[in-house]
Amino acid sequence: MSFFDSIDPIKRFSGLLGGGSDPGKKQLAQILAQYKLLQQGTGVAYANAMAQQKKGLGAIKTGYTNALNATNTAASTAKQSVLDRETRNVGSLKAGLADFGMSGGTLGANLERGIYSDTNRSLSDVDAQIASIRAGLEAQQGQALAGQYGAMAGLFQGQNASNVGLGQSLIGTLGSVQHVDPNAWLGNLLQGGMQLLPFLG
Repeated sequence: MSFFDSIDPIKRFSGLLGGGSDPGKKQLAQILAQYKLLQQGTGVAYANAMAQQKKGLGAIKTGYTNALNATNTAASTAKQSVLDRETRNVGSLKAGLADFGMSGGTLGANLERGIYSDTNRSLSDVDAQIASIRAGLEAQQGQALAGQYGAMAGLFQGQNASNVGLGQSLIGTLGSVQHVDPNAWLGNLLQGGMQLLPFLG
């Protein structure tokens, strides 16, 4: 390798006349790194928000399932109460008829049928009330779930809008990055040489 090669005049001149490393590239790298951090940050924020919405969805389902199960328990309790009342009423009726020596007659049978009819009406009322409560709970659950799914869809839309905004901001920022022409030093060198020509003639 010659002495000329070792001093590398191209690099020396480029350093003196404006060439060398491009500060725009460093600026670009910094911008892209910040963009990546912002993108990761928004991704984490939306993931956390979605996790909370999913918890809310589970809570709604659990809450209404418990409420519907509670109506089943209430229905069973109410029906048992009706049946217990029937048993007491029939027992009282038979005891009363026996006291008056009227057991086994037509009157007793008719009175028993009245008690059983009353029981059937009461059981039907319980069923109707429970059905109404269940229908209301299921309608409320449907509305609550629809609202929760709507909120989750809104999160997706918000994340997409955020990503679009970040992308547009990045495009605008990249347009303002100033790059150095790597060949500018050569133009400066030639321009300087042209100015020396009158003195060299």
